[in-house]
Amino acid sequence: MGMKKFIETFNGGEISEDLYGRTDLLKAVGGCKVFKNFLPNIQGTATFRGGFKFAGQTKNNARTLLLDFTFTENDVLTIEVGNGYMRFFKDGEPVMRNGSVYEIAAPYAAADLFDANGCVLLNKCQSGDTVYFFHSKYPVQRLFRNADGTFTLTAVDFAEYGGFMDLNRNKSSRVYASAATGTITLTSNEPIFDAGYVGCLFYLQNIHFEDIYSWSEGKSVTANQKIMSNDCLYTAVAAGTTGASKPTHTEGTGTDGAVSWVFHDAGYGICKITACAADKLSATAQVLVTLPADVVGSAKSTWKWKFGAWSPQQGYPSVGCFFRERLVMGNGKRIWLSWIGDFEDFSEKDVAQITYETGFSSQISSGQTLGDIQWLMPIEDLMIGTTTNLCAFGEADNQNVMSVYNCKSEETSTNSNRPVVPVKIGQKILFSSYSGKEIYCLDYTPATGQYQAESLCKFARHINQAGIIKMVHQKEPNDLVWCLLGDGKLTVLLFDPAQEGLCWCSCETDGEIESLSLEGKNVVVSVKRENSGGVFRAVEYLANPFDEYFRASIADYANEAAYEQARIDFYEQYQSDMIYSDSAVVLKSDDPVLNVASGKLGHLAGRTVSVVADGAYEEHVVEAVTGGYGFTLENAAKTVVVGLPYRGVIIPTRIADMTQIGNNAANIKKIQNISIRVWNSLGGRYSDGDGRWFNIIERTGGDRFDHPVPLFSGQTDFLSFDGDFKREPDMVIDQPYPFPLVIQSIVFDYE
Repeated sequence: MGMKKFIETFNGGEISEDLYGRTDLLKAVGGCKVFKNFLPNIQGTATFRGGFKFAGQTKNNARTLLLDFTFTENDVLTIEVGNGYMRFFKDGEPVMRNGSVYEIAAPYAAADLFDANGCVLLNKCQSGDTVYFFHSKYPVQRLFRNADGTFTLTAVDFAEYGGFMDLNRNKSSRVYASAATGTITLTSNEPIFDAGYVGCLFYLQNIHFEDIYSWSEGKSVTANQKIMSNDCLYTAVAAGTTGASKPTHTEGTGTDGAVSWVFHDAGYGICKITACAADKLSATAQVLVTLPADVVGSAKSTWKWKFGAWSPQQGYPSVGCFFRERLVMGNGKRIWLSWIGDFEDFSEKDVAQITYETGFSSQISSGQTLGDIQWLMPIEDLMIGTTTNLCAFGEADNQNVMSVYNCKSEETSTNSNRPVVPVKIGQKILFSSYSGKEIYCLDYTPATGQYQAESLCKFARHINQAGIIKMVHQKEPNDLVWCLLGDGKLTVLLFDPAQEGLCWCSCETDGEIESLSLEGKNVVVSVKRENSGGVFRAVEYLANPFDEYFRASIADYANEAAYEQARIDFYEQYQSDMIYSDSAVVLKSDDPVLNVASGKLGHLAGRTVSVVADGAYEEHVVEAVTGGYGFTLENAAKTVVVGLPYRGVIIPTRIADMTQIGNNAANIKKIQNISIRVWNSLGGRYSDGDGRWFNIIERTGGDRFDHPVPLFSGQTDFLSFDGDFKREPDMVIDQPYPFPLVIQSIVFDYE
C-alpha cells in the first residue's frame, strides 16, 4: 500500500532514544535521532552551520581562556587569557600594536583558569570601559580601556574601603594596638595572626567609654576633655561651655558654637597587616583609619575586632555582578555589596554612621544545607547559585531601598550548581546543574512572587552527558544558546518560550574546543587541532550561515527566465566568500592564481582540506611549498577558501509511521522516493543508511559552466530512494560539501 508523508518542521531537534515510542508526543514525532552541525530556528528550517574561520594561534600554542569585552553592540572584542598575559582579538583578527600582537601582563597562572571538569574559574563583570575580574586565588583585578584603545590591568586597592568578615563575638579573645596611627604592632592573647593574613585589613572597635561623656548643650568642659558625638570621639581645644550646635565634622577642627573640638576617631579604626609573628600572637600593621584611643595599650584590649574579607588566608571574591547600582562580589557562603554608585567602596559606615547607601555583607543562610557560591545573576532578585541550592537575595520590604537593615535571602530551589555563568534571557535564567548534564530555566511569576526551575533537557537527556562547562547566548542571526561540553564538543539550544520553541542539536568539529565566548553576533572558540607538526591551538570565529535575500519578485522582470537569472547573478557575488569549512582561511588576489602558496596555511600543514575556488569545490592536501604552504588548483581562481571539512547530518525519527500509530506501526516498510524543499542551497546528499548516497542538488545542463553552480531554492523533483524493506527505515540527510544547505521540508512515498 503506497502512502505519502511530510516532514514540515525541524525545530524538534535531537530527542533521546527513550522517546522514540511516544507517537502521542508532538516533540518526539517531529524530532530527530541525529541533528548534527545543522542549526534549528523557530521557523522550522534546518540550516547547515557556517565554518570556523581561523583568526590566529594562541600564544605559545597553549590552552587559553576566551572572554568577551562588550561596550556596545558594535564595539566588542575577545580577550585571550593565558599564563601571565592577556591578548585581544577583534573582527576575526588579533589586535596589533607597532607590528606585533598587542599584549598586557596578567597575574593568572594557566593552571588556575579551569577546574578539573574544565569549568571556567575566572569570572568578570563589566561597567562601560571597565571590567572587573574575580578569582578566588587572586585579588580583584580592574581592566580599563584607555582613550587610545590600549588596556591597563591593575589589582584593585580597596584600602580602608574593603569588605570585612563578621565581628568577633568571643569576649575572651582580645587584641590591642601599640599606637593609634602610623606603623603599629597588634597584639592578641590568642594565636590569630596566621601568615596568610599579610595584606589583609584589620578592624578594631573600642569598648572603653567609662571616662568619656556624650556631648550636650551648656555643659562645662576642660581643655583636652574627650566627648562622644554621633559615635565619634572629639577633644576640646580649650576649656569652656558647650554651645547649641552638636559637633558632626569628621576631620580637623570644628565648633559647636562655643567650644572648638578636634575630631579624633569614629569609635573604630582600620589597619592593614604587613607582617605576622611566627607565634601568631602579634602582627605589624599600617594604620589606614585612625584607631580609637581606647584600643591602644594592653590595658585597653578589645574583643570587638574582625579581619578583612579578602586575603591569601580566606581567598578573594570568585564571582561578581552588578545589582541595585552596587557591585556585588561573592566567595564561599558570603556576598559583599558596595556603596550605591561607588563600585570600589565596600566600607560599612559613612565615618561612624550606617546609611542606606553604605556597603554591607551578608552570609547566605537559606536552606537546610548551604553550599559554596558558584555564580551570581540579577533578575527580579539577585540569584545566587550554590553547590547545593539556589537562593534569592533582595529587599525584605520592597517599599524601601535595599540596605543592611532591609535585605533577606531565601532558598528558591534545591537545584545544585556548577561554576558555569548562567544565560539571562529576559527575566529568565538558564543555569547548569552540578553535574552539567541538565540545564534549568528559572522563571519568576510576579503574581505569586515565586520562582520555578524547569528542566530544558527532558526531551534530549542524552545531549549534554559530557557536562556543560560554558554557555553563551547568541541573539543574532539566530537566537541560540551555545554550550561547550567537557569533551570539547558543542551543543546548541533553541529556546523561545513565546513561540513554544525548545530543541537541541549538536555541533562537532575536527579537534577539541577548549574555550567558548561571544563577540557581538559571532561565536568565538579556542580549539585544539592537529596538523603534520602535532598539536596546534587556535582562536577561531564561527561564520554565520549565508542568509542574503534577493528582494525582487517575478513581477519586476519580463518573464520567469529573466527573474531566475537575476536571482542567480545576485547570489553569485556572495558564493566565493562563503565559509563552510573549519579553521578556514580566505585568500584573495587581483588576478587568478593556479598555485596557491601562503604563510597563512601553516596551521593546516599536512591536512586534507576542502577548497572552494571562486565558488567551485576541490579537495587538496596542504604541503610545504616556496613561500609557506599550499597546493595547486585545478583551475585558476581569485578567491580561495581553504579549511577542514566537516559534515552535517539529519536523521528524522519514525519516518514511516509518524501519524500511523495503529495498523502499520509494526509493519515492515520501504521508502520509494523523496522530494526535498530547500532554500539557497547547493550539494547535500540522502541515503537509506546502508552506505548508498545520492546527491540532492547537482549541476544541470542549463547552468553556465564558466560560473559556480548556482544556489537552488524550491522543491526538488522526486528523487529515487530505493530503500530496503525495514520495520523502521531510516532516512539520512547530510551535507559533506562546503556549501550552504537549508532544508525546509521533506515529502516522501513509502510502501
